[in-house]
Amino acid sequence: MVGSAHFKELTGPQLGQMQNRLGLITEDKNGHRVLNSEKFLELTKLSNAQAEQYTGKPRQAFYKSAIPLKPSNKLTERIIALVTATDIAYELFSGNPQETANWMMAPNALLFGTTPFEVCMRGDARPLIEWLLDRAGQKIIGR
Repeated sequence: MVGSAHFKELTGPQLGQMQNRLGLITEDKNGHRVLNSEKFLELTKLSNAQAEQYTGKPRQAFYKSAIPLKPSNKLTERIIALVTATDIAYELFSGNPQETANWMMAPNALLFGTTPFEVCMRGDARPLIEWLLDRAGQKIIGR
């Protein structure tokens, strides 16, 4: 059970281990978290220039296979929120990665026509994750 009043203060480990079902995050040879740029582009179907707009990373970074995710920076927080949301959605879509990726990039009327991806990348994932947890049958305290 998650208290919505304290949801914002929770960190990844407190929310539970990320499953990373879509493989967006990997580790480099030193064990540091990195964004798998190939998987990111494949799942989002974004061009390097579009990916630059969403992530703030130069489009040249997306020609490399991995983009470092530094602790406590905006991109890392947003990618972790995206992974968290897609992990829950993956469960709701009965473990279907393609359906999960399609949902992630599809405009949603409940999100006023934006996509779950856009919501996460602009830093507004909290209500989306709470909604997904509710849909997945996770009780949210304080609502």
